Amino acid sequence: MIPELPDNPYTQRPGMVYGEPVGTQEGLTVQEPEELLRLLSWLNGLMLFLEENDLQHHDIHPANILRDEDTFKLIDWEWCNKKELPIGMNLYYSYVDRRAVELLARQIIFTLISRLGHTYKDGSSAYPGWVYHPIPFEPFIRIPAHSYACYSEFDAITPLLPESGTVTDIGCAIGNFSFKMADLGFQVIGLERDEDALNVCKALQIWSGLPARFCGEEPDESPWGRVRG
Repeated sequence: MIPELPDNPYTQRPGMVYGEPVGTQEGLTVQEPEELLRLLSWLNGLMLFLEENDLQHHDIHPANILRDEDTFKLIDWEWCNKKELPIGMNLYYSYVDRRAVELLARQIIFTLISRLGHTYKDGSSAYPGWVYHPIPFEPFIRIPAHSYACYSEFDAITPLLPESGTVTDIGCAIGNFSFKMADLGFQVIGLERDEDALNVCKALQIWSGLPARFCGEEPDESPWGRVRG
């Protein structure tokens, strides 16, 4: 059954023309970091929309997600109201949608991670996909890391921290310390000049929902400007 719904930012409107899909049934073809980050945020909103309206789609994959200027639309709806399903089917189809979105989100983050180390910088021994410290989230924690020293370093500084407040992580890389601080309840600002690492930070923040904000090389009113001052 297709329920009557108010206008929403996730579904196509009759007669509207949209852009190309973001991929195929097999996977994403999007590669631009800015578009990947927008898609990741949009997927989070999509799951909230489905849950708040007791809806299921049953067929979420990149070929059914079309570009729409600076956002996206999910097509090929076979609307189903969860309240009208037997409890077993209700739980199953909810799992199907959640799992599909989770797999897409993981693919986005792995794509951003794969960009790390492609541009040689002075003093860098990085190779493509190179991660210096382990990423503190499943399933990304399984990516081989160059160093695990961050855990002992973190344990060493934890007793020196106040009970609450804002922490600025200067040169945060992909956010290892930043996310650990945020997990302790701090408001965190991570500063990182490497654009690829910064994009990974932003994607992991969307994934985790932790209270962290990440900034690159920005004007003087940014946290970087205050550090230089």
